[in-house]
Amino acid sequence: MEHKKTSLESIDDGNEDNKQPKIYAKNSMNRFGDDMYGLILSYLSLEDRFQLECVSKQFQRTVFGSVVFIDITDQFDGESKTCFTAIIEMLAKKCPNIETIDFRGMIIECEEHIPEVLRLFRDNCLNLREVYCNLVENTAQMYRQFGPLVTQIDCNKLSDTVVDTTSGHQLANNLKTFKCNHYNTEDKQLFTAFVAHNQCLKSLNIVDIYDLNDTLPELAVQLSRLTQLRELTLGLVFDVLNVLDDKMQTSAAVNQCLRTIGVNCKQLNRLSLELISVETEPAFQISLDSLRVYRQLKRLRITADEVIDDRLLDPLRHCKRLTHLELCLWRMKANVLKDLHIKCPRLQYLFIRDFNSIIDAECLSHLSRLPALQTLVIDGKDCGDDSKVCGEESNYLSDNDLNAVLSSSPKLKTIEIRVNNGKKFYYK
Repeated sequence: MEHKKTSLESIDDGNEDNKQPKIYAKNSMNRFGDDMYGLILSYLSLEDRFQLECVSKQFQRTVFGSVVFIDITDQFDGESKTCFTAIIEMLAKKCPNIETIDFRGMIIECEEHIPEVLRLFRDNCLNLREVYCNLVENTAQMYRQFGPLVTQIDCNKLSDTVVDTTSGHQLANNLKTFKCNHYNTEDKQLFTAFVAHNQCLKSLNIVDIYDLNDTLPELAVQLSRLTQLRELTLGLVFDVLNVLDDKMQTSAAVNQCLRTIGVNCKQLNRLSLELISVETEPAFQISLDSLRVYRQLKRLRITADEVIDDRLLDPLRHCKRLTHLELCLWRMKANVLKDLHIKCPRLQYLFIRDFNSIIDAECLSHLSRLPALQTLVIDGKDCGDDSKVCGEESNYLSDNDLNAVLSSSPKLKTIEIRVNNGKKFYYK
């Protein structure tokens, strides 16, 4: 006897009194509605969706409905323009709910396709709201056609993005995310214009900032105008001469810049500082006293190859909301971590790049006092075949040391050790 099951669908013959439920076999996939299908199929990759769409008509109706993001990479490199256009047009028609397109994975040779891709998606995907791209050439042409859609840009220089050199008109408007690889004294005026037209900016990454004594005062003023900024990454290049006055002046400029940003950007909750020295010898000791004003900060990453004061992290005691901390400190001393449980009692995630193998059993015992810590990641120095490997008999961390931390730390669930391009995990 064949078992049946009633679905939620019903047959309507026009008479409300005669509505009857559809009856499907118990092993029939048709007993599930489109909503359930859509949820199940949303876990498939885009490639798998194309392979499975021919399974049934219900698959065809639902398999592409949940695709809202697409990453256009260099997979089309070498395709003829006709073939490329046909593929993109098919994607655009099958995935009408796309909201975001990311072009940043396309290599330079493929970037000429971006305007054509955007036209096809714009005409077929009415929900398209955001476009992420690297802009090197044809910037003005892109903005004239698709400016309102572009919300995230990666560029080498501000001149690539801000002004149409032909008309002199402002190009980048109302961005949400912006990354610029180089910034120096000549960019002050351009950046002022950029900030004026992008007050809604939420994430900013300036990879390398040069001429700190000249650029930072004005840069701080402009950044303080971005009151909606949530995430900020600054790469500070210390290229001062070996003159004590210059060193002190640069240190003061850095602290004043960070203080101005922290006071005015009240919604900033993610900060990444990369302190880069171009000298073979350290220029001066870094001080981060200005972090005292970042009381709303939740995530902090510090990368530095300078001498690190033992009291470097003392200002973090004022960052009461800090939950994620990443330290990549070339000359870090173990004492930097000694009182971390007092300074950062809410810390849940801690990443340490241990260049000089300073973390030993005693240092781990200090870290085990962090009351809210859930994940600890230690990235050790890559030393070659003769290096200390975690878990083996060596002077580095042993299994017993790490398991002892897991058992003694109240909420710690995972320890990840990275050494010599390998990873080892410890779980509670």
